[in-house]
Amino acid sequence: MKDLFDKIRITSGGRIDASVHYIGEIVPGYEEYRAVKEGVLDAAFIGTHQFISIYGMKANLFGGSGFPGGPTPMQNLAWFYIGDGLKLANELYGDWAVVVGFQGNTAELFCHSNVKLETAADFKGTKFRTAGAWGEILKNYYGTSVVLLPGGEIYTAAERGLIDAFEYCSAGTNWPMGFHEITKYIGVPGIHSPGGGGLIIANTAAWNALPSDLKLLVEDEVRVSGYDVYQNFIYEDAVALEKYREYGIEFFTVSDELQRDIVANSKEYHKKYCDEDPEFKKIWDNLAAFISVYGLQAEVNPGYTVFD
Repeated sequence: MKDLFDKIRITSGGRIDASVHYIGEIVPGYEEYRAVKEGVLDAAFIGTHQFISIYGMKANLFGGSGFPGGPTPMQNLAWFYIGDGLKLANELYGDWAVVVGFQGNTAELFCHSNVKLETAADFKGTKFRTAGAWGEILKNYYGTSVVLLPGGEIYTAAERGLIDAFEYCSAGTNWPMGFHEITKYIGVPGIHSPGGGGLIIANTAAWNALPSDLKLLVEDEVRVSGYDVYQNFIYEDAVALEKYREYGIEFFTVSDELQRDIVANSKEYHKKYCDEDPEFKKIWDNLAAFISVYGLQAEVNPGYTVFD
């Protein structure tokens, strides 16, 4: 965010000179969305989970993490910027804030753990730190004991054996957290969270006070930044994966059977929201239709390169 707003300051010729503050400097963490509505903050970068208490699970369809079998980062970016994602986000959140854009990240590691979780049977009775849809699916379909913990408490809980496994973020984000020091295994792929991200939201009055040229400039810079951030995530994740292997962490792969089962259970889990909430169904159907067309191009892409 700091890099983004430094660039906006330069490209706007200093007409927008925003100060960027980290979590907790002005308002408590996870309260940024309220502060934007109230005008305490002019804008914020937030995870869509902050809106679940206001709008329900449909909030998580807009690039939320912990969406098992959900969109990839590129599918999310495409839906937001060439599909209807940004328009639908503003329809949903319009009474709260203006959604300026979306920033995506890469797939999360399936887990750090002290037990291998390769099949459905391996989950039964384990203590797993997670939340949201993935937590509900683990609890209801796999007999897992789900533990809710903020990120800052994960290391100590795993070290003391209070949890057997946990998910957090992607490899590049997790490496500095030191999780490899207190766990034996890393599971891949991140089928539980293929590509989350966050929204840049702005206070409605502050946004409307901007002239149209500055609105367009900010929107364009946010869009470009979204693609840059994603590419940086990919490279940083790759570097971190090499570090994990050099450290001696053992990797295991979630079986194809379990991956298919997770996707099927996630579809069933989300179907109940489609049945109960017409607005959820509208967003879901739009996203599903876009991805079904977007994915058709994949058959043209070659599977081999001279660098393999």
